[in-house]
Amino acid sequence: MVTREIDHVVQIGMGTSQFIGQVVAPALWKYAGMSAEDFDSVELLNYDQPYDIEHTAFFFIQEAEARLTQ
Repeated sequence: MVTREIDHVVQIGMGTSQFIGQVVAPALWKYAGMSAEDFDSVELLNYDQPYDIEHTAFFFIQEAEARLTQ
């Protein structure tokens, strides 16, 4: 991210996965000085804001539940 001079992060998730983005966004700002936002997967489909693709990182987050079976 440093090599590409990323200064904005967009995190996309649904449900619990989106909560990860909501927690990470303030931490990115506080510790790395990067602006960040999170979107519901479906909400992003209807969002038409242009992004500086060269300096924006997109993270698609999926949370999966692990189950132990015996």
